Amino acid sequence: MRKSKKIIALLLGTSMIATCFSGCGKKSNDSKESDDAKRIVDVDITDLNEFIQACNIEVPQATDNNADAEKIKLKVWCPSEEQKITEQLCELYDDTDPEFDIEFEYGVVSEADAKQQLTADLSVGADVFMFAGDQLSEMVEGGYMAKINETLAEEIKDTQIEQAYEACKIDGDLYAVPFTANLWYMFYNKEMYTEDEVQSLDTMFEKDLGSGVYNFSIDIANGWYLAGFFYAGGCTLYGPDGTDPTSCDWAEDKGIAVVDYLNEKVATGKLYKDESYDSIPMLQEGKVAAYCTGSWNALAIKEALGDKYAATCAPQITVNGTTEYIKPFADFKMIGVKATTEYPKAAQKLAQFLGGDYAQAVRLQSREVQPTVKALVENVPSNVDYQKSYPAVYASLEQMKHTVNRPSVSQISKYWTPAGGLGSYIYNKKDEVLNADRQKFVAEKIVAKIVGE
Repeated sequence: MRKSKKIIALLLGTSMIATCFSGCGKKSNDSKESDDAKRIVDVDITDLNEFIQACNIEVPQATDNNADAEKIKLKVWCPSEEQKITEQLCELYDDTDPEFDIEFEYGVVSEADAKQQLTADLSVGADVFMFAGDQLSEMVEGGYMAKINETLAEEIKDTQIEQAYEACKIDGDLYAVPFTANLWYMFYNKEMYTEDEVQSLDTMFEKDLGSGVYNFSIDIANGWYLAGFFYAGGCTLYGPDGTDPTSCDWAEDKGIAVVDYLNEKVATGKLYKDESYDSIPMLQEGKVAAYCTGSWNALAIKEALGDKYAATCAPQITVNGTTEYIKPFADFKMIGVKATTEYPKAAQKLAQFLGGDYAQAVRLQSREVQPTVKALVENVPSNVDYQKSYPAVYASLEQMKHTVNRPSVSQISKYWTPAGGLGSYIYNKKDEVLNADRQKFVAEKIVAKIVGE
């Protein structure tokens, strides 16, 4: 068995910088990781092979040494919690592909920071890197990413669920490999809420949980979360299919109805605006009953709640007499290849492997990360019970049924700050979103910025 050499280079990505709107509001898609989530998961992936085989997924086998294997170097970026897993997966890939003898250099860069790091200096950027899907359009338009070759693209299409595969395409061409969903749903304390109660946000707010306890926590001053309420209220962002950079109907009557609904919930005093994941210790202390976040916080919340831990899709809301599920963006975390890589074939094959069946089964078992491959979503073996064994994965898969595809236009980079600002105005009970002129305010100060240059 050939053993590849490796260089460990801890390249720490810079944190996302919060941008203010009138003194408040964050620019974020919440792909960033909490401090709890950044804990490195140290597991021997070979210990997971029994589970992986039970899922009818083939365990890659090492090949014999090949003296003619091309000796190459590849730089790989991954977030900190993926560091140990990614190193083992890369080494396994090297051992199983007789065509290349790879020397790896590893860097720690979060999915949220990948675009910033790559575009700062492409020459020193990673050949293969993990990134948040909302960065795809800008990186492709800027010429920073390599297009996946047609043969691999067809293989990836055959293994990935359609929604994930399509999210990685720009103008019909595949530019990345999905490896998990990047969406939010709801965790809750099952001693405070029943399964029936968490189906409706209105029902949740009607419940008296006692003094000093918040019924519901969400980072309402964050466009990543706020959009779900407007989608539930029948609104669109950048048009019905997310491709029109000039369109946003949040200032129409249906959008103002959503603003009013959120104003009502804030007025109860039962809604908590999450600050840098401080809802996790509040869950543990019994001060928060339900919290909307994603898989990046699943393990930390599971530890915080213990036997009281439960997860489900975001609840339904009733706006203007119509009841709909809150609909978060359907987005994905992806693995890409930089446009100027010296070894495009090897880099693309590695990206395919890191986002493939085996690698996703490893992440599912070790980190409770939602898969996107058909083998673990559409063809789940009967002996694998997500609801019982992986509540967060089950909740995420259920949430996928109630989502709206994140707009694919690069204009979305203009969305985060004003949307977060609107959420902050609502939470802080500003007169601008409560008075008779609130529709004009939303039109001129929010929507105009979302669709503006």
